[in-house]
Amino acid sequence: MRIHVCFVVSSLINEGPVRVMLNIIKYLDYSRFRVSIITLKSEGENSIINDFRIFPIDIVSLGIESRITKLPLIFKKLKIIISTLDPDIVHSHCPRSLILTSFVRGRFRKVHTIHNYPGSVDRALYGFLKGSVTSFLIKRRLRKFDMRIACGENLKLQLMGNLGIDSCFVRNGIDFDLANTAIEDKAIIREKLGMRKEGRQVVFVGRLSKEKNPIELVKIFREDDFRAFNLNVIGAGPLLEQAKEISSSNVMFFGYRSNVREYLIASDIFISLSLTEGMPNAVLEAMSVGLPLVLSDIPAHREIHSCFGNKPGCILIKSGSSKEIYNALFELLNQRCSDIKESVQSVFAENFTAVTMSSHYADYYVDLVS
Repeated sequence: MRIHVCFVVSSLINEGPVRVMLNIIKYLDYSRFRVSIITLKSEGENSIINDFRIFPIDIVSLGIESRITKLPLIFKKLKIIISTLDPDIVHSHCPRSLILTSFVRGRFRKVHTIHNYPGSVDRALYGFLKGSVTSFLIKRRLRKFDMRIACGENLKLQLMGNLGIDSCFVRNGIDFDLANTAIEDKAIIREKLGMRKEGRQVVFVGRLSKEKNPIELVKIFREDDFRAFNLNVIGAGPLLEQAKEISSSNVMFFGYRSNVREYLIASDIFISLSLTEGMPNAVLEAMSVGLPLVLSDIPAHREIHSCFGNKPGCILIKSGSSKEIYNALFELLNQRCSDIKESVQSVFAENFTAVTMSSHYADYYVDLVS
């Protein structure tokens, strides 16, 4: 008898939590598992629903617009569909699906993956008032789940230490083959993407919102000492225009891109000064192509840094000062490129692949229904 897992999410937009869900589903053993997905609203232009359709799964969309006045209707339809599908496990992956699913009763077991510590990210995404209410509800309703899975060990420790919420953890994993690109090929890719030919290429990938700290990053790269570096910003968000207004000529904004991997391959260093993260997929994607990392000193980044042990390729910025960042960039560039790349990719392969992640989730599903 196969275990029926029903995933619930707002939509299949091309964002971190949905990518995690896709990679779980991709590597499940379909002789042991049956998979359904319920989405709450219609798909937008950045949907990756077609990536899901290649698998032998059922996808049901409620197709209801995302407004607070529609929540009673969404909840009513969600209950009906879950009852009809009759799953063994209901697994939610976003705040809206968490809150709604927590009120649905049935014989199934409930699982939720916690992708961020509740609080600042919710306020950044939804605004202060709505974000604060969302964070409050997440903290309350998480306790109604049979299993809570944090996307990293540090997040698990934060949830227990600060909120008294117990959870297990599965580190996010991504599904990129290890890249092996020659230096001359990088030049061709840079020209194709419209990147500058001169100088070292530093890349940031992520949403341009408060929790990612893009304004501080742009301010640092407009300093005179950083003119030897080009900062390539991949992503969009509410702070994009402000970042553009304060930027200098060595900062380029590429907006949202579906071919992020090409920008990573074309770069020399990945940088993130995020104020909070769960387990950042962008960092893991950078690792898969062998990019050395300069990361802010936050719990999620410390967890990634700890996986390196004595291996080179990852530097934590303790003070956040421009001088410390400048020194970190040059320290990484002065090491042999092949050694750094091999080190970073070996840490990725040992800790952050989609196959490993999906296997851990499968084990938890089996334990839960047993």
